[in-house]
Amino acid sequence: MSSDPFDILGIEPAFPVDEAALRQAWLKATAKHHPDRAPDPEEAHRKLAQVNEANRTLSDPERAANALLTRLGGPTPDKHKALPDGILMEMLEVRDQLEEAKRSRDPEDIARLEAWADQQRGMWIERVDGLFRAHGESDDRRDEIRESLNAWRYIERLIEQLDPDYSPAQADFG
Repeated sequence: MSSDPFDILGIEPAFPVDEAALRQAWLKATAKHHPDRAPDPEEAHRKLAQVNEANRTLSDPERAANALLTRLGGPTPDKHKALPDGILMEMLEVRDQLEEAKRSRDPEDIARLEAWADQQRGMWIERVDGLFRAHGESDDRRDEIRESLNAWRYIERLIEQLDPDYSPAQADFG
């Protein structure tokens, strides 16, 4: 069985992932690989674990984008660590503001940073979506997609620091 989550679930590789198609494919695959129905329960457990991991990956927009980039032969975060111009300095400034807001326990400052981070997340999601669409029109944007995903990861880390209960798979990206 492939390790590509799109292949595992048999869904169209795209960003964003079609949530209805993902759910339907996951339900079909879990039924197909259920240990109670399989001649080899150990193998069924292994395949079911792969199906569940593929579902977790594609349910998280950031992880799904990374999986699609990998499928397209794009660089991984450990091979291409570059960021778009200016994002590193901006993140350092915002992290300083976050530390100050936490020290002062100022709910208005924390709310302002949360709003900024949500806005930034939306911006990076739109950017990644546009870059995937442009890549699909024959223009190779894989390095630019990786850089945008690297920036998106910085925003996600900031959001995690602001709200330890945050889960990207549960977030409202609409």
